[in-house]
Amino acid sequence: MKEYRLEDYFDYLNIPESWDTLDDFANWFMDSRMPLCIPQVGEIFCTDDATAVPLFIKYPYQVELYLIHPRSRTPEHSHPNTEIITMDISNMMGLMRWGNASPTLKDNQSHKGQFYSRRGTAMLTFERWLNGAEITSAAVNWQGPTVGPKQESLIKRYYPNAVLENGWANTGAATTP
Repeated sequence: MKEYRLEDYFDYLNIPESWDTLDDFANWFMDSRMPLCIPQVGEIFCTDDATAVPLFIKYPYQVELYLIHPRSRTPEHSHPNTEIITMDISNMMGLMRWGNASPTLKDNQSHKGQFYSRRGTAMLTFERWLNGAEITSAAVNWQGPTVGPKQESLIKRYYPNAVLENGWANTGAATTP
């Protein structure tokens, strides 16, 4: 097999300097056939209900791939200093939901809790980080009931000044180091 170099692999891709809206960014990413450019400084985020990996970052925008664990439950929550669109990319149990996107969730607007199937699911999140916030992961930039100790440990590491008590977190009151 030939060698593939990152510098050469994406030379066909026209990446704009920026986008006007999160919708514009998400449309560009999908129209560009989901270019996978996993950042070298990225981390794979493992929480109690999902595993997430950043697929593309151009500040203040990010795309993450979420593999939602089977039979997990995510409580109603929000993401401070972030706009988010979620898109289902699963085709589980004969339900064709691939490509269904949510409306844009504005800064700190909550999503309803969800229970996932016995097989789990996969989704993309398109994110625009606001107010100069450092990009981390939607899995740890969180306000609301937490999903468990793995997530709480990540929140403490990335947002040491976050409010985190009794299974509830607010990273909006925190600053990243």
